[in-house]
Amino acid sequence: MRFISNILPLMSVFRSGFSFLFIGGAALLLWSSCGSDDGPTGPVVIDELNLYERLQEREDFGILQQALTKSGLANLLLNDDNSLSFFAPTDAAFNEILPENGIEGITGPELASILAYHVINGAFELEEFETYDGLSNGYLTTRNDDGPGGANLSLFFERAGDFRLNSVAKVSEENLASKNGILHVIDKVLLPPSLADMVNQNPDLSELATAIEVSVFNDLAEAGPNTIFAPVNDAFDSFYNESNYSSAAEIPLDSLQNLLQYHIVPDTNLVDEQVLPDSLYSVSSAAGLTANTFVLSLDTVSNEMNITDFQSFEWKAFPRNIQAKNGIMHLVNGVFRSEN
Repeated sequence: MRFISNILPLMSVFRSGFSFLFIGGAALLLWSSCGSDDGPTGPVVIDELNLYERLQEREDFGILQQALTKSGLANLLLNDDNSLSFFAPTDAAFNEILPENGIEGITGPELASILAYHVINGAFELEEFETYDGLSNGYLTTRNDDGPGGANLSLFFERAGDFRLNSVAKVSEENLASKNGILHVIDKVLLPPSLADMVNQNPDLSELATAIEVSVFNDLAEAGPNTIFAPVNDAFDSFYNESNYSSAAEIPLDSLQNLLQYHIVPDTNLVDEQVLPDSLYSVSSAAGLTANTFVLSLDTVSNEMNITDFQSFEWKAFPRNIQAKNGIMHLVNGVFRSEN
């Protein structure tokens, strides 16, 4: 996925001949001009509030401010040198998850983990978060580094209709500019996800989620780390069309469990950098059977990861490197065929 590289920490509006400078809610009218033949550029609106000061202006972020202070992340939003996008949960959102004793019932490190999952490097308006080709969704990289080896966790977003995060949080106000970033108000608190959570959050993985539920397969919820090659819905549809089954419920339980295990590499957080460029090698599946291996290759020219399964079917992995707290996920366009 390609992210926008141009950071826009300052929001500008142009009129002829004048500039408005907003300081603490007051606007100063300033004259500005340039040497172009087109004449003066006009007024420029510069927001002098940082992200934390933006929160202080509002009455619905009291709990968030307490959480930021307790977690130590307030300084991140106060630092004028930063350029950030911050998804800010309201008090109502926090009240849905807080224990009876409120913010005191959550430790500072726990709050730091939760809040860092709401922060993206770079000041982006919602329109600048790019979806994958042909899809209305994508993944963002957050500042939460609770993944294996300090890897930064991924955040799922959808822009079909309402802009949603992890399929649960809706953006209720967007593109609130500050001098060190952009604020987006959300109606739910986002919790760092496991691989199981990530499968359930993405509607393109609903067939996989059903197969996991039917099989009582819980590897993706465990500590890990694990790497899953996750077949999308179209992959399962093709698999069912080519087999004698019409759904996961019709597959014998042991066969279904083996099928799912074949898509998981245990005890590793396999990112692109670990796949040898333009080389082939085998990765044993969780089933532990020598025959149940698949071959990975990474084409550094096309940036494609290709998979060849035991029956010599060839598949592609995209999007890739979707990071959870207990492992990593690569979406694939096919269901791997094993020996049995």
